[in-house]
Amino acid sequence: MRGRTAAELFKDLGAKLEGAQAEAVHRAFRAQDEDAASGIGLIFG
Repeated sequence: MRGRTAAELFKDLGAKLEGAQAEAVHRAFRAQDEDAASGIGLIFG
């Protein structure tokens, strides 16, 4: 049995973003990850 791709699994949940819109969302996720990582550093630093 072959694994299914994320696109196949989530096709009914939303649309694939392209270009500038995809980049903006990616930047927002990355910024959120960096904020969380710095917060963990303050707790355990």
